[in-house]
Amino acid sequence: MMQMEQISLFGENTEDKTVYKQTFAYRVKMIKEKKIRFQSEPLSDSKSAAHAVRNTINALGQNDREHFVVLLLNVKHGIIGCNIASVGTVMSAVVHAINVFKPAILMNAPAMIVGHNHPSGNTEPSTEDKAMTSRLAAAAQLMNISIYDHVIVSLENESYYSFTESGLMGEINRNAKNLISDFTRKMAF
Repeated sequence: MMQMEQISLFGENTEDKTVYKQTFAYRVKMIKEKKIRFQSEPLSDSKSAAHAVRNTINALGQNDREHFVVLLLNVKHGIIGCNIASVGTVMSAVVHAINVFKPAILMNAPAMIVGHNHPSGNTEPSTEDKAMTSRLAAAAQLMNISIYDHVIVSLENESYYSFTESGLMGEINRNAKNLISDFTRKMAF
């Protein structure tokens, strides 16, 4: 019977050498920045969500560029926190899912409403706005976080566009649910 030598997958064989390395342990927590007033609590419709997004940008942001806002909700649709996940230029904001979901995870928020402003004042969603909402909805499905709406607001007036009011959010959430369901079914062992 032939004996085989065991080869380490991680480089040099360190059986007789004990090497200790160090890393830091971290504590992650949210820090309250300031209070922001909202019209209605809990959020009852897309108009009140648009108002909350507008107030968040006015309180924490700058009116001349695009801001992507996350409103964190409890199970009764009350706002438990808000965060500006991205600040862009006059034409766009790069939105990464990690920045959108990090505050929701840290605050144990089961739901959220996302929104952003268009500095031009035109609240119609772009193709990229729709694609980004679809990506966020798929990520939210994986984490059991509900996205109730995506609102696009103008800071010049009270106009807004609601993905929920237009019926687009329901379609996006259904597609995300089917996508994740298909993915998990294919990955089952």
